[in-house]
Amino acid sequence: MSTTHVESWAVDLNTIGPIYPFVGIEGLLVIAAVIFWAGWHVIQMTAESRTYEEDLRLLEDPKTMQRAYEQAAARSKD
Repeated sequence: MSTTHVESWAVDLNTIGPIYPFVGIEGLLVIAAVIFWAGWHVIQMTAESRTYEEDLRLLEDPKTMQRAYEQAAARSKD
């Protein structure tokens, strides 16, 4: 059973032509992958920075820190 017109691979592949779909767009796919990769890192860093800043704001309040210490102490006693 063959899904292409090639019955044997023991031939000069230059005479057969393309043997897989979308031949020639590999460069575009690499560029798209690099753009996606860079974009993902920018989005991830932005989200992590936002979370980090929120955590810092919470930790700057002494009352919040005191409550956290008291809760941790209560949990360690149980």
